[in-house]
Amino acid sequence: MTDSGVAYAAGWQERAITNSDSVRRSRARTLRTAQLLIDNAHQLLYVNGESFTINQLVAHAGIALQTFYRHFPGKDELLLATYEHTVETGIADIAAMAAHAPAGVKRLQVILESTIMAAAVQPRTRIIASEHMRIAHSHPAVVAKVAQSYRTLVKEAIEAGNRKGSLHSSDPERDARFVSDAVTITVHNLALGVTTEPVAQVSEHTCSILLSALGGSAPRRRQRG
Repeated sequence: MTDSGVAYAAGWQERAITNSDSVRRSRARTLRTAQLLIDNAHQLLYVNGESFTINQLVAHAGIALQTFYRHFPGKDELLLATYEHTVETGIADIAAMAAHAPAGVKRLQVILESTIMAAAVQPRTRIIASEHMRIAHSHPAVVAKVAQSYRTLVKEAIEAGNRKGSLHSSDPERDARFVSDAVTITVHNLALGVTTEPVAQVSEHTCSILLSALGGSAPRRRQRG
């Protein structure tokens, strides 16, 4: 106890917990099971949409019902985790592709094209788009956090283009927010069928406009006659 009566763990106690093999194993098991539930939720979402039940999920995953509730309070929290995992994994994949592109216009182009072309992957992108709208209402802080990860990726690409002289942005953070929002809307409209043009054509046109607004330009593909 401290003088104020507040209990605390001594340094050696905290280190003992951190260094405990059993604690590490327990944490690893928890993460593996949570990932199993997320993966199975993905599969059921593709087949049934949001209408799947927790009982269907645990049967599909081959685990006990009580195991589910040890990891998630309910279905909404599972869907939230599934959304986060899907989007953050997608952002990591896009970042890895962009890292191999030259800094400047080409790197930003890779980021934007990779994002928009994801709309061609159905039904995954349609589900993400519909979940985004629902979760933005019920868990706005989570959606804002995920959105910030993508905006940071775009901002860093714009800043690199500024340094190379191939892009010209006086406010990379603000421009990254505008570009990210424009791309998100484009992907949602494609995924939900609001925009019916071919994804590749929409991607090319959108990237051309956004890159031009930042003082860059992307080579246009020849239209097939």
